Amino acid sequence: MRVWLWRWLRVGTGIALLGGLLWLTVERELSSDALLRSAVWGLVVWVGWGLMWIGLEYAQAREERRMLSHGRA
Repeated sequence: MRVWLWRWLRVGTGIALLGGLLWLTVERELSSDALLRSAVWGLVVWVGWGLMWIGLEYAQAREERRMLSHGRA
């Protein structure tokens, strides 16, 4: 697997957990429904952050290819 994917899996999971905990803090409730909403919110954060991460990695790789093709490396 590519390095960025491993980074996303590791760092994105941490961000998702923090996002889920933040959601629980905002709700001020520890019912099973609140835990489910927190888990779903964490998943949404993780996927959203991953899509941004992939976009940034793609843009960086594209820029590097452009620089190399113009001989400015």
